[in-house]
Amino acid sequence: HGAGRDYPWMREELLRRGLKLGDNGVEIREYIYDMPLEMAAADVVISRSGAATCNEIAASGTPSILIPSPNVTNNHQERNARVLSDKDAAVTILEKDCTAEKVMAEIQSLLADKERRENMSKTLRSMVRLDSTQRICDIVEELAGKR
Repeated sequence: HGAGRDYPWMREELLRRGLKLGDNGVEIREYIYDMPLEMAAADVVISRSGAATCNEIAASGTPSILIPSPNVTNNHQERNARVLSDKDAAVTILEKDCTAEKVMAEIQSLLADKERRENMSKTLRSMVRLDSTQRICDIVEELAGKR
C-alpha cells in the first residue's frame, strides 16, 4: 500500500490493530516509485482511478478494483473507471458504496476466478496505447509543419 503523507499514521494504526506488516504479504510504503514492477507482480490492484493510474493498470494488464475519488473535477475518476469496468476490464466500486466487506468480496471473487482475471488482462492490454507519446509527438510535429 502506498500511503503517501499518511504513512506514519497508517503504519501505526495497522500495528495497533494487530496486523504484522511484511510477514503476511502486506507491505506499506510512503511512496511507490516502481509502480510498473509492483503492478506486474500483483494479482489484483486496488486503486483510485486517475487517468495516469488507469493507463498504468492497462499497460500492466493487472485486474483491478477501482474506487474513484468523488472529490475531483467533473467526476472524471468515475468516468475513467467506467471506461474499464464497462468492458469488464476492471471492477468499479463507488466510494459511497465502498465497505470493507464489499472490497473483500470483490477481491475473493477475482482471486477465485482465474479465467476472469485472464480475460480482464487481455481486455486491458487491447485498450492501452503504448505508443501514445510517439503518436502525440508526431501530431505536434505535423501541426508545427516539420514534416
